[in-house]
Amino acid sequence: MDKLPKDDHDSIDATWLTEDPYLDIIPEDPPQETEILYCQCKKPSSVYPESNDLGHWLKCGDCNRVIEGSFEAVKPY
Repeated sequence: MDKLPKDDHDSIDATWLTEDPYLDIIPEDPPQETEILYCQCKKPSSVYPESNDLGHWLKCGDCNRVIEGSFEAVKPY
């Protein structure tokens, strides 16, 4: 049985993955919300604490916005 000649179609060319038309269809990361909305209530009827890995803060019970100046960062060990 004769061997078939090796053609260019035997190798995989993935250079098209780095070309401009392909890069245009790669979705970008969604924008991150960084703006903090602070409470504007004159006299909040109540406040409650919230926290995450970065620290803790108080939120207004009326408008559910952050009380300005209440953030305290978590202290590293």
